Amino acid sequence: MLVFSKRLNALAQVAIVQAIRLNEQEAAERAGKHVSLLAVAGTNPLVAILQTAMKLKSARIVLNHSPHFRNAGDQARAAEKQWKRLPAPRFPIVLEIVPEDS
Repeated sequence: MLVFSKRLNALAQVAIVQAIRLNEQEAAERAGKHVSLLAVAGTNPLVAILQTAMKLKSARIVLNHSPHFRNAGDQARAAEKQWKRLPAPRFPIVLEIVPEDS
């Protein structure tokens, strides 16, 4: 999933989505998986990701480690705090944070 700033114009968003879609689809096909790219506008990427995961009833979220957090634990705690702010019902979800060097 991509989260775009509301300030990024629609043409730029489309260009980014198309470039990433090709790369992701090729990698998924090599692994025998289907992937669909989803673009979401929002001002807080973490909140947008969590809201979208909830709406899609996702079982798992995989994030890259964000430089906005000191470590993966801080990032996970921030995600948990935002998750608890979402309206009920909230279902169990697995959060995986991938280190920068992966």
